[in-house]
Amino acid sequence: MNSNKMGKFIRDLRIENKMNQEDLSEKIIIDRTVISKWESGKLIPDTRNLIALSEIFNVSLDELVSGERTNNKNENQLHKNFLDYLINENTKYRRLKLSTFILSLTVIIIAVIFLIYYFSSTYNTNKVYKVIGESENYQIAEGILVTSREDTYLKIGYIKDKNNLNSLVDNITIYYKEYNENNIIYTGDPNKIIIDFSGYNSAINIKSIKDIEDNLYVRINSEDIKLKFYEYFKNNSLIFDDKDDFISEQENLNNYNIPKRIKDEFTFLSNMYYLKLNDEIELSYYPISDVYYVSNLLSDITIEYYISSTHINFRKNDEYYFYIDSNKNISCYKEDCSNEIKIYNEYFDTYIKPYIG
Repeated sequence: MNSNKMGKFIRDLRIENKMNQEDLSEKIIIDRTVISKWESGKLIPDTRNLIALSEIFNVSLDELVSGERTNNKNENQLHKNFLDYLINENTKYRRLKLSTFILSLTVIIIAVIFLIYYFSSTYNTNKVYKVIGESENYQIAEGILVTSREDTYLKIGYIKDKNNLNSLVDNITIYYKEYNENNIIYTGDPNKIIIDFSGYNSAINIKSIKDIEDNLYVRINSEDIKLKFYEYFKNNSLIFDDKDDFISEQENLNNYNIPKRIKDEFTFLSNMYYLKLNDEIELSYYPISDVYYVSNLLSDITIEYYISSTHINFRKNDEYYFYIDSNKNISCYKEDCSNEIKIYNEYFDTYIKPYIG
């Protein structure tokens, strides 16, 4: 098949039919430059355009492909030329299909590899922990630790001074024990967030939460407190469920050992605590800090019962009267707490023991 001969034949047919290239392009609905490439032999019409040319010029497909009219001598050769053309077009089409398939398969493989990498590198890498700790004189109950693949965030938060409940601790030192050395991570306000204190670019190399649990301490006035961590959240779901926030928050507390009677009899509120009103008494439980409150709304009496460490604070009119440590030792902050201790014992039997005892 001679492309130049075919192109000259198409040009001659166009001229015979008194058409210019623009006229022909409008009939075939194709760009005029394509007509020019056909006639110069730079491009061969595909099967669809070849059929259109055959109908416009009233010539056979054999004649168009061969670039000459049919006669008794060349009829077989012209037909053979057309068959060769069809085979060639079919081969090009199959090559195009194969190339498209290979390209599509390559894109799919790359996408799958990327998704596997992304999933393996991000699955179960974001976690949130509640941080607590207690020593003879201090108690940490509101701390939070957030770990991700990129950064680690730690906030110690509110620290109670057991000897002076109306005073707040405003300066701490956090250090990490490694190879019998204390590596100081932070010194300052416990309410500040410490960012990226561990990992590749940090001074210490913490590979897991177990390393943190075993080696992270807070120092307050020369008193060391070993921190404890309780997992609150992790991104280990394969599917993100579109659930109501109320349900989601309650389900997030499944890892906490919430007393059964509190679950059964209290109302769970969307700001993450349980509540029960009993006449003038308000009972509330905060799972994250594991604190159970008994509040008399009329006499402004509040009892803070820390379930994890079983220590108790008793206050009235926002003044602390006494503190009971985990060994049941009572520390009174007033001249006489006997009446308040009596009130506490009555409250304990009525409002605390039935729910957490």
